[in-house]
Amino acid sequence: MLAGGICQITSTLYNAALYADLEIVERRNHMFVTSYAGPGRDATVMYGSIDFRFRNSRNFPIMIRSSVHNGIHRVEILGLREAREFEIIISTIILNHTPWRTIYEYNHYLAEGITNVLQGGGNGTNSITYRIRRINGAEVSREVLSRDVYVPMNRIVEVGAARVHTPPAYYPPDEGYNEDAGGYY
Repeated sequence: MLAGGICQITSTLYNAALYADLEIVERRNHMFVTSYAGPGRDATVMYGSIDFRFRNSRNFPIMIRSSVHNGIHRVEILGLREAREFEIIISTIILNHTPWRTIYEYNHYLAEGITNVLQGGGNGTNSITYRIRRINGAEVSREVLSRDVYVPMNRIVEVGAARVHTPPAYYPPDEGYNEDAGGYY
């Protein structure tokens, strides 16, 4: 699956905000299921049009600590304990999958019979994600966080269409041919 960069950072922050029991103000899913966050657990951003926003809905200020070590991004949201803290569970239910298709693209620069996979396929997915709050193992509330639709990512295969031709042999003109000398001179 495609994705990464700033959206991977945003998705990590989104999950930290969920577990810190903060209010999610604005969040949109990606077009395709990402390789780094499952359905309902991603957050996309696009400069000038799509943003991720959350609000500190707790009673005390919070501190956000973000770090990267050995290629792993980590976000911690720290703050004072509330009088009543919940155990937070994030649960995503997959409602259905839409299978991907294989699309063939002909390449006239690639030899006939040769194939090259340009993009792997991935199923589309419809999901619903909940934030469940528990105290002493008993469910106190269940909040619908999102209903997400991810389109299938079709597999794209490049197919060689160039016919490989053997160039005709070059036969020089008859002048200069000497059979006694073994051919042309």
